[in-house]
Amino acid sequence: PESIEALWDALQREPAAMVRQQCVVALGKIGTRGVIGPLIEALWYDRDSGVRQASAVALGNLGVTHVSPELLDVLGRENSAFVRWDCVVALGQVGDQSAEPPLNKHSHAERAQVIRDACREALLECRRRSVLSESVFVNADGAPLSSTTVQRHFELAKKIAGITRRFRFHDLRHTFGSTLASRGVSLQLIAKALGHAS
Repeated sequence: PESIEALWDALQREPAAMVRQQCVVALGKIGTRGVIGPLIEALWYDRDSGVRQASAVALGNLGVTHVSPELLDVLGRENSAFVRWDCVVALGQVGDQSAEPPLNKHSHAERAQVIRDACREALLECRRRSVLSESVFVNADGAPLSSTTVQRHFELAKKIAGITRRFRFHDLRHTFGSTLASRGVSLQLIAKALGHAS
């Protein structure tokens, strides 16, 4: 507890962002529930995006599901793409299944966790690459792919998946929102995840 208090005090008073960032890293390494409050405060309010990034990473590494609302909140209002990225990765690490109905041992829950882990690994692999962009679909140089190229890859993915009915790229957005709603996620969180203003 004394080290948490000292790090929290330094995090609030230290003018140098590098030092505050190391305070967040140290709090994350302590790893007890007592560090969650200071990490959330740093994620919400620190003026330096590097400190906010480190806070998101530390919260994800803790793996406690009840930080999901805070991560989603920051994801919806954060200006820095790097902080948003780390919030997404942290949400994957947390793996909050509280909105899902209880399922038996040999059900969709196991597959859902595998998908979450696979998605997290794919995101981490993208992050390790030299190109990090505001755009989702980019070429090796980081330039956005043309809509024609994205559509061509989408059509190929549909063919591989055996989807023969009409299914537009934009329908993925509707599927995402409907899936969240069917799992009991609140409309406010769905709107935030879809980027709706209200």
